Amino acid sequence: MPEIPDTGLDVVLRGPSKRYVRDVLRMGRGDSLVLFDGSGMEYPSRIIEATARNVTLRILSKHRGRSESPIHIRVGIGLLKANKMDLVIQKISELGVQEVCPVAARRAVPALDPDRAEQRRERWQTIAQEASRQSGRSTVADVGQVSSLDEFVGRSRDADISLLFTPEAARPLDELAKQQDRRPGRVLLLVGPEGGFSPEEEQLAQEHGFLPVGLGPRVLRAETAAILAVGLVQYAFGDLGGSQGDVPPADP
Repeated sequence: MPEIPDTGLDVVLRGPSKRYVRDVLRMGRGDSLVLFDGSGMEYPSRIIEATARNVTLRILSKHRGRSESPIHIRVGIGLLKANKMDLVIQKISELGVQEVCPVAARRAVPALDPDRAEQRRERWQTIAQEASRQSGRSTVADVGQVSSLDEFVGRSRDADISLLFTPEAARPLDELAKQQDRRPGRVLLLVGPEGGFSPEEEQLAQEHGFLPVGLGPRVLRAETAAILAVGLVQYAFGDLGGSQGDVPPADP
């Protein structure tokens, strides 16, 4: 997306952005749409020209996006096979996650070749961007470099609440949510790879303040567990309803 100018000025879309507007959405002169720059701002606009080379839009207004969650969610997920990791990043981006951190857990499949790690991260970032566009978000989830579990759990001090989703836990998230006096502003979420985290890894997370919570009585695939975990967090604390709807947010 090119840099978006102030209200009343024009912006020209070329390349993939032009093709998406003109060929996928089949929009033309006079049609209205909303641009976003990935920083949380939205720009209602009108198409004033649409040709085979570019699409030109007039910026009508500018305002803070209304589709972002009231909580900041950072997700750590044990590395999955390529197609499964792609699916998880797409779906949790649609659900409003702000940060995705691939984690090289003991049982993670595959062990990512360092020479391909940046190429894979760029692919995941593109998937997150496309998911934000499709779901009407005004920001794009940031996909970080693959980190160790030690590095990820060390960030728990930056969160208001840290959650470890594990089949070993019996306590559901709604039970934990009811015990909170204030809605957490920053949530750290950890979900294991195929086969889950090892007992030693789960112990490490809990030593860093992660609270174990369950995902129900059924055995879920790793990709299903990650998507469900984010949905439950948004329901409990975010903008999908739930017990925290009338609870004030945590102090900034």
